[in-house]
Amino acid sequence: MERAAIRDDESLDWEIETVRESIRIDWSELAHKELPADKRRNIREHLSMCIEALKELRNRRQHKEMSSKFGAVKADIKSRQ
Repeated sequence: MERAAIRDDESLDWEIETVRESIRIDWSELAHKELPADKRRNIREHLSMCIEALKELRNRRQHKEMSSKFGAVKADIKSRQ
């Protein structure tokens, strides 16, 4: 069970880093002044999607951390009874 949780955490971390890298690339591409308007629009749309995906992934991580802490507190209370 714990191994699966570690794999899930690593997978989530990998997904977050992948999205962050995509955001970095988009910002880098937007820095080029000679991009046509339609290309800029496409990059901005992709950037918006990546930002929303990153927010969702961070929420998943936060929820997972809170659940883990709650489980530890619950186990501690149970062990004291």
